[in-house]
Amino acid sequence: PGWHIECSAMSKKFLGDSIDIHAGGADLTFPHHENELAQSECANGCKFVNYWLHNGFVTINKEKMSKSLNNFLTIDDLLKKYDSNAIRFFILTNHYRMPVEFNDEALNSAAAGAKRLIGAVCGYNKTDEVDEESVNAFKLAMDDDLNTSKALAVLFAVADKVKKATDEKEAKVFVSIVITLGEVLGFYFSLAKKEV
Repeated sequence: PGWHIECSAMSKKFLGDSIDIHAGGADLTFPHHENELAQSECANGCKFVNYWLHNGFVTINKEKMSKSLNNFLTIDDLLKKYDSNAIRFFILTNHYRMPVEFNDEALNSAAAGAKRLIGAVCGYNKTDEVDEESVNAFKLAMDDDLNTSKALAVLFAVADKVKKATDEKEAKVFVSIVITLGEVLGFYFSLAKKEV
């Protein structure tokens, strides 16, 4: 019981009586989050969380990543081998509720995907003009339970339009979309430009 109460107390102290988003692993739904919810709502007399986001397990060699199993990777470990754009791309290709299997093949593929996306916009500057159709497609993907893999597909479709643009002005519009929406997903285009 102390674990559940501790989280309710920390949440109230640092975030207030009610919070917008509470995340955690799918294995925490019961009993931890259910206890947190009951305790917090009884203590505070209001709704505790607006949105619960329970992520799928992170696995290595088909086994749940865990400190107790000594089969875990830290971000620092990954950054020794892959840049931040590649790691982010890898994470975003999976829906947050699905299991994620860490392996070199998948991370190398993600690195290639990130490089391709970043490479499509290298050498261009942003413009203020917007392609509403692409922006709306991206918003629809994100509104679909944070469907980041669909959002990435939108970015690649726009990146392809950069190559097919008939003039530089048109290309800059699509470049701006890729950069702006890519930054929403956390990609660092200036960092990657130096690496491409």
